[in-house]
Order: sequence, then C-alpha cells, then structure tokens
Amino acid sequence: MKRKLKILFFVLSLIIIQVLMMGCERRDLVDIPTSSVYIKVNWEDELKAKTQYFYVAVFPQDPKEEIITSFIESDGGYVNVPRGKFDVLIYSYDYESILVRLTDRFTTSYATTSNAKPNSISKLFFNSGAKINSETDSLFFTGTYEALDIEYADYQYMIEISPKNIIKHFEVRLKIKNPGSIYDISGFVSGLSGSYLLGRKDLANDTVSIKTRMHLDNGFLVLKFNTFGLVPNTTHILNIDAVLLNSETRSFGYDISREMRRIPNGGIIILDSVITVPIVTGGGMGGTVVGWGNEEGVEIIM
Repeated sequence: MKRKLKILFFVLSLIIIQVLMMGCERRDLVDIPTSSVYIKVNWEDELKAKTQYFYVAVFPQDPKEEIITSFIESDGGYVNVPRGKFDVLIYSYDYESILVRLTDRFTTSYATTSNAKPNSISKLFFNSGAKINSETDSLFFTGTYEALDIEYADYQYMIEISPKNIIKHFEVRLKIKNPGSIYDISGFVSGLSGSYLLGRKDLANDTVSIKTRMHLDNGFLVLKFNTFGLVPNTTHILNIDAVLLNSETRSFGYDISREMRRIPNGGIIILDSVITVPIVTGGGMGGTVVGWGNEEGVEIIM
C-alpha cells in the first residue's frame, strides 16, 4: 500500500511541475499578435532626388518596450507592429560622412557627422576647443509620423510620411590675386551644427566648424560645403589657409555671420573682400629681407 502511495505522489508531482512550467512559458516577439502597417512615402516635394529605400524605426511610447527596426522601398512598404502607441521614423542616406544613432527614445535619436575632433589647426581665428568636421553628405532624407495608435491585432493600418532632405548647401565666393602662387588651399566655417535630432526635427546643440577644400572659378576663390544647419546665436567665421608654392602658409579670416543668417537654408554668398597672396615660385624654402636693416656694401677679397 505504501508503495502505491509513493508512486501516486510521484506522478502527481510530475503533473504539477509540468503545469507550472507551461504556465511560465515565455513567448517570443514573433508570437505576439501584430498588425500590418503600410507606410506610404509621399515624394511630392522631393521628386528630383528619390532614394531607393528607407530605414524604419518604430518607437513605442511605453519606455518598457523595445524599438522595432525594418526596411521599406522608396515609395513605401509594410511593417509589423504590435498593439500600442508608437512614433515612426524613416531615414535614408549614403553613409559617407553621416552616422545615425538610434537611442531608446524617439526624441533623442540623432544623425551626426562621424569624424568630429578637437581643433588642432587654424587657432588664429577659431577657439582652441572648437571641433573640426568634414562636411556632411549632400543628401539625408528623413520624415516622421507621431502617435500611431494600434488598437487591434491582425488588422491593416496605413500612414503617410513626406520625407525632406535636411542638409543645407552653402557656397562662398571671393576674389583672389596671384592665385598661381598657391599650392593648396582650404576653408573652415564655424558656428555650424554637427548633429540633427531626428524625432524633434531640430539641430542638436553641438557646435562644430566644417573644413573643406577650395577651388578657383573664373577669378573667384570658391568654398562649397554641406551642413545640418546654423547654430543660433553663434558667430560664423570663414578662415582660409593657403599653402604657397614655397611651403609658406598664409591665413585669412572673415566674419560672415550676417551673410549666413540671411540665407539659413543655404545659398550663395559673394564677399566684397579680395585675398592677395605674394608672388612666389616653387622649390626650396621661401625667404624675406624684411627687418634685416639697411643694405651695406662689403668688399670681398679674392
């Protein structure tokens, strides 16, 4: 009799353990009921520069949930989303200079130029603590849809997003004399934003200076650069470093704040100033007799 009771107790214990394990089973995300959301991309304002695809990031408004990432084609596509309220971000770019940093929040995710570093050159016109960046890529499309409410599972929803190219394009021109003496020339512009807050559609507060090469065009020295935008209440200084054929470096600085603020979304600036560099030839080291005093004749005995 005791043996039968032991066997019965053992069987009941196994049944209880199995029931408890079934009750504690964890379902994967793929098992959670979802709805299909079609994201329609409206290119009405950007028809000339369509991209081939978009990254998608769906941010739950509940901070305990994880973001959902996916891809869609340039005109739109489907994303599976569970019940809840969400903010949707789409973006597309070409990877050369920009990085995207997705945080766990819609409002803090951002795009940034990847190579910001403390300034080690051109300290004549910039603060030593400033950061020097290469320019951004020429295109960065992004768009948002806020407060997407998914009430039902196994249901089809549709939202529409109009992407915008957030990059601003600037060109600065000024005259130059004796351009044949120049071996290499670069320009720096200060007071620009190094990052862009994607969810907030606003510039981040990280001021940088953008460096890029300059070129000659019909007697004008031309600086072209791309940027996320102008940081408010900052000074925009154009600094030019010219390396001459004799290895000498000449620097020139111009405050272009007023001109930049007149065209915050980009455009062409033509300065009245004229850069004058000395006439030099290549090879060897350059020299000057300035400050040597008056010339004196010295007889050399042969």
